[in-house]
Amino acid sequence: MTRTTRKPATSRTPCEVCGAKDGCSRSEDGFFLCRKQSGNVPGLVYLGQSKKNTQWGQYRRVGDPLLNGHAKAPACADAKPWYVLTVPKKKTFRELAVEFSKKFTSPLRSELAELLGLPEASFSSFPLIGFDPDNREFNSETKTWDAMPCWTFPEVDAAGTIIGIIKRFRDGKKKAVADSNRGLYVPDGWSGADGPVFCPEGASDTLAMGAAGLCAVGRPSNTGGVELLVGLLKAVAPDRPIVVVGEYDPKPDGAWPGRDGAVEVSTKLAELLPDRKVQWTLPPDGAKDFRKWATSRMPDGDVTDAWQELGQVFLAGCEFQQVKPTKPPGELAVAYIPRFIDSATFAATDYSLRWLIRRLLVLNQPAFLGGPKKTLKTSFLVDLAISLGTGNSFLGEFAVEERRRTVLISGESGPHTIKETAKRVCAAKGVEFNDAGVLWDFELPCLSKSADMDALYKALVADAVQVVIIDPLYLALLAGGSSELRTENQFQMGPLLLSISRTCLRAGATPIIAAHTKKNIKPGDDPIDLDDLAYSGLAEFARQWLLVSRQKAFEPGTGRHKLLLSAGGSVGHGGLWSIDVEEGQLDDNFEGRKWAVKIATAAAARKNQQEMREQQKERQEKERADRDDNRVLDAIDKIIGNGKPVASRNEVKALAGLSGDRMTQSAQRLLNAKRVQEVDARVPSGKGWKVAPGLVRSPSGTAQPTPSTDVLPF
Repeated sequence: MTRTTRKPATSRTPCEVCGAKDGCSRSEDGFFLCRKQSGNVPGLVYLGQSKKNTQWGQYRRVGDPLLNGHAKAPACADAKPWYVLTVPKKKTFRELAVEFSKKFTSPLRSELAELLGLPEASFSSFPLIGFDPDNREFNSETKTWDAMPCWTFPEVDAAGTIIGIIKRFRDGKKKAVADSNRGLYVPDGWSGADGPVFCPEGASDTLAMGAAGLCAVGRPSNTGGVELLVGLLKAVAPDRPIVVVGEYDPKPDGAWPGRDGAVEVSTKLAELLPDRKVQWTLPPDGAKDFRKWATSRMPDGDVTDAWQELGQVFLAGCEFQQVKPTKPPGELAVAYIPRFIDSATFAATDYSLRWLIRRLLVLNQPAFLGGPKKTLKTSFLVDLAISLGTGNSFLGEFAVEERRRTVLISGESGPHTIKETAKRVCAAKGVEFNDAGVLWDFELPCLSKSADMDALYKALVADAVQVVIIDPLYLALLAGGSSELRTENQFQMGPLLLSISRTCLRAGATPIIAAHTKKNIKPGDDPIDLDDLAYSGLAEFARQWLLVSRQKAFEPGTGRHKLLLSAGGSVGHGGLWSIDVEEGQLDDNFEGRKWAVKIATAAAARKNQQEMREQQKERQEKERADRDDNRVLDAIDKIIGNGKPVASRNEVKALAGLSGDRMTQSAQRLLNAKRVQEVDARVPSGKGWKVAPGLVRSPSGTAQPTPSTDVLPF
């Protein structure tokens, strides 16, 4: 049975079966355990009592896809006992936001613009605003799940990662998607704008200020989001004021939540960002918030030019209150913001991993693909990109978990080579190049230049890229960037690599960077490791890696490559494989190339290599034995041909030029094969003769000697 995390019922999230505020629980996959209810409940399918503890009634909603074969079971029918569930993969908030954004059609944009009193153009800076037509909300009175379509607004952390989604209904009510964390509303291009950075409350005020030509970053609530704002705003130029915009909402009892919240947030920001000019203000003319103030002056919400003029009117009509830190400078925290969590929260928080490519790469962790020259690094990256874009297995062996929108930025090989390689890879995978699902770019950003990284971030967000491949590192690291950066300095390279990784990850894209190795790498049977990569800090920073090396030296003109692929990662995955690649040879018509890959585990490959070595050794030993046997036979023929009836072994040995052991072995082979016979031979001894072992050819009709081309040592 697949297990999922259960959350107890609370006053904010009561049991959806009985309405109790405690004692019951709900799993993240929609399975309910109710302590107070059993039997039929309208809108739910009763699954019987729990076998482990019969006090718990088990339920799922009518129509729940996880009911499998029970999906059509009536709500009031007794269901069968508990059965094994197949739980689908849980989508990330970014995946949900992208899915909802595709359903934010033109009519729904117009409806939302009219509802908020804003121009439709204001939505363009938030490309992931979406709509969920299938949303359902629990009605505690009827105990049913009612259809309530809603607009969706993603909220992000300081790194730009979507950490939650807010639902806005047609009646103006708002609710968070399950398991959401509160975050910021950050429009595209906010950091490159001019003038003050305003921090209003909520998505609609952020949209309204953007429509008025003001730079705005929305906070989630009256007093929330301070730590996230600090992480985001510490990169803002010191001369740009930061203005917290409160709400004009005085109460009869004298309380003023909007103003007090603005003062509290701005004071904390001033303490945590002591080198910034922090202010707070309220909307002019007693308006509740900026949107209400703006729409009261702009009855036609879609006059974009007039909205732009409102920004200057607002600036002129506001009273900006300067905030000074209440703590001495020595006590202010500037860059580091502790976010301690207790063990219970840590234990309950889901940090589960997801695969990009099974056994090789994990989602949302920076990766390097490294190797020396002529190891097909770029070709492997093209295969990797197309595999991710199409969902086909990488190198025909490693399963892609799901399709990912991928961009390959290559600055070394050029468009012609990349396209030619991509076409070969697509042909090998049986897919059309047009349907590869990959974005391509041939101009590398300078990874040490903040302007280039900002541009890269915006492009990744705009195209909803999920994987970004940068090839190669040495061309992208310093070009046009800081001349003070030293690639041999680990203390400089570490922060730079971290910045590159965070930029890509906060845009929702897993970075994969191609890196070269040091120049002293030679082909061999041993794989390279992280320490072989060029530049300091790469081995220490790498969270996961693919390392390619040659088993044999590259032979130009053959189109064949025998490689080793070593993979690993900090989460414990990895392995070692032998890879044979056949690329074919280019003909006069620039054709004839292909992409054929064979993969075996390194252990199997090495076993095969050992068997091949043993076979080769056996073949060489047999060839040597045949040569020795022919020399012995030729020597016998020579000696007997000179008038002697028998050739002694010593005479044959001397004439054949063999060692004692080789002579003995050859004679024994020839005797066993009945190609020679052993007879006594008279050999000189002192002044007389003695009998010694001799050899003659076998009689005619038996095995004949093999002709030899060896030159005998006469």
